[in-house]
Amino acid sequence: MASRIYFIIFAVNALHEIAAELGKKDWNFSENPCNNKSSWFTPPPTHGSQAINNSTVTCKCSFTNGECHIEVIILHRNYLKGIIPHEWAALKLETLSVAMDHITGPIPGNLGNITTLKYLSLENNQFSGTIPPEFGRLVNLEYLTLNANYLTGKFPSSLANLSNLK
Repeated sequence: MASRIYFIIFAVNALHEIAAELGKKDWNFSENPCNNKSSWFTPPPTHGSQAINNSTVTCKCSFTNGECHIEVIILHRNYLKGIIPHEWAALKLETLSVAMDHITGPIPGNLGNITTLKYLSLENNQFSGTIPPEFGRLVNLEYLTLNANYLTGKFPSSLANLSNLK
């Protein structure tokens, strides 16, 4: 139980930093981000509709060992500005998507530390520079979307390590 409480405190602190860095103002920090509802979760669109924006944070908790971690951060079409916070590198994310925002600067190489990532979408932003060679450490990655940015240079040879890409 103590590790779960520690996680919630760590997660909320990390999410505060993320929100501050990206200008995200609609999360309610008095709520537990692991309850997977309210301000932390945008339900998927119903049949025939398309969500204008999506702000979803979901957690995965194991009651057998009392561990929790943020599993998903999706921030589609939130018109967020700024840079990707370095705090994301400390999370055990499986899904990270900041598609169709206004995030700038180089893609942080420390995202390569999130070796649990299976889905990474940074498309339709204003990223510049090269694809970080550290992405070669994302050995569980199945989907990588980087289109519609201002990236330059060659693909890093380390991307050949990503044998799970579909």
